[in-house]
Amino acid sequence: MKYRFGSNDWFAALHAILCERARRLAEERPDLSYAICEVLTGVPEDLATLSGRRTAWCATIRGAEVIFEREERDDVDVKNIADYESVLPLSRFDTMDQPDRIAMLQRISRALIDTGKLKIIGSPPRGLGPLHSAHDAIARLTA
Repeated sequence: MKYRFGSNDWFAALHAILCERARRLAEERPDLSYAICEVLTGVPEDLATLSGRRTAWCATIRGAEVIFEREERDDVDVKNIADYESVLPLSRFDTMDQPDRIAMLQRISRALIDTGKLKIIGSPPRGLGPLHSAHDAIARLTA
């Protein structure tokens, strides 16, 4: 099954993926504490949950525990602010864990940053292992 990027079902799938990845990562790093927030701007009106045609999600991961919220926060390790239409192709891009496709995803992201369509504030801690694969997992489910 595939879900529309930014829909309630898509967020539920993302939450489930993050929970599964956090459980796996907690086996190696039970003391890991990490928080991420993503804000999408210019979303279609039927997907907007915040004023100004925006939507957001945050995940706070402490060991195997994941607190998932549909809000914008600044007290996170990494915050991404992205234009919905511009990142839509990225939301569907599965790197298949192949170095050339990972490099392609990074190049596309860099171009979006350079044009102001994507802003990344902060950086994730090292050693996120299974959490890195969350992108590909949700990409495979994104319509």
